This record gives sequence, structure tokens and C-alpha cells, in this order.
Amino acid sequence: MVAEELLLRLRFAIDTAIAHPQEPNIQMACAIANGYPVALRSNTLRYRLGQKRWKWLNQHGIYPIGGQITPDITT
Repeated sequence: MVAEELLLRLRFAIDTAIAHPQEPNIQMACAIANGYPVALRSNTLRYRLGQKRWKWLNQHGIYPIGGQITPDITT
């Protein structure tokens, strides 16, 4: 899958799960993220997903492997 397509699919799935937090939506977003662990290490993907979506992923136990996320100093 092309990186841009993955980014769009992740954004859509996470935004849907945030807006409609039913179990199927949450599972779909987590499945997409878990299906591409190497892509989650990409600085570009991490930047373009945004802090809100990363916070949601972190709340559901999904973290980039081998990467470093700069903590949000405003919280």
C-alpha cells in the first residue's frame, strides 16, 4: 500500500472511531494501524496523523515500535 493511501485510511478509520466509538469502528482503526507496524515508525506519517489521532492510538495500546514520540508539553 502506498504511504499516502495508508495515511488516508488511518485518518478516516481513527476519525470515524472517535466520532462513533462503537466496537467495530475501534477494531477497524486498530487493525489498520497494527497491520503496518513499520509504517507507524515513519516520521512523516506520525507528523501527518497529528497529535489527536496519536493520542487516540496510544489510548488503545498502539505505539510506534522503535520510534520516539515527543510528549505534548501542553498537557
